[in-house]
Amino acid sequence: MPVEILKDKWPGSVRQVTFGATAAEGGTRAKSITVGGQTSLPFMHFEAPIPYRPVIGLEIRDRRPDDWSPLLLQEWAEVIDDPGKWAKAGQDAGADLIQMTLNLTDKDGKPNTPEAAVAAVKSVLGACSLPLIVFGPGQAEMDNALLVPVAEATKGERLVLGICEDKNYRTIVATAMANGHLVNARTPMDVNLAKQLNILISDMGLPADRILMDPTTGAL
Repeated sequence: MPVEILKDKWPGSVRQVTFGATAAEGGTRAKSITVGGQTSLPFMHFEAPIPYRPVIGLEIRDRRPDDWSPLLLQEWAEVIDDPGKWAKAGQDAGADLIQMTLNLTDKDGKPNTPEAAVAAVKSVLGACSLPLIVFGPGQAEMDNALLVPVAEATKGERLVLGICEDKNYRTIVATAMANGHLVNARTPMDVNLAKQLNILISDMGLPADRILMDPTTGAL
């Protein structure tokens, strides 16, 4: 006896977001990436088409990480001291995009500088052709200090800038709007908080198709 697979129909859809700009779009990336667009839950292909496949990003840092597993450090040992070479190795390994986190300090323990952050981002853009996500260290004041000059130096590349939170969204959104980038909007895993941050960002004038929601995860 055949088994009937129950299907749900959803009235809404996930908003499509495109990041990374090709030469024809004013950037230098070999391709752009579009995510979203589905009208069903993830991987429920039998309910509705999934227009864009999931993409895989490689996380790198602007310098050798202090807190990573020795196994990871060993795997990337030949490139881990150069973010450009690291990004290129990730591209060669099959990554769809690169996500680089800027550290709070340099390798000598001194505070990171806007000049160093810009140099690191430009080295990645010059070494590989994948779309790029750039996160600050995770402290609002330093995020603003580093991400604003990065955004200005990469105008038109359609980077994703983060982490955009309720404490610092105004500065990051303003520089994203001025320089043609997107933002990563991060909240704890609470739909109401995520919705509120989206509203605050949209009220500043950034279109919704330039916001990537980042709800993090919750412990069970």
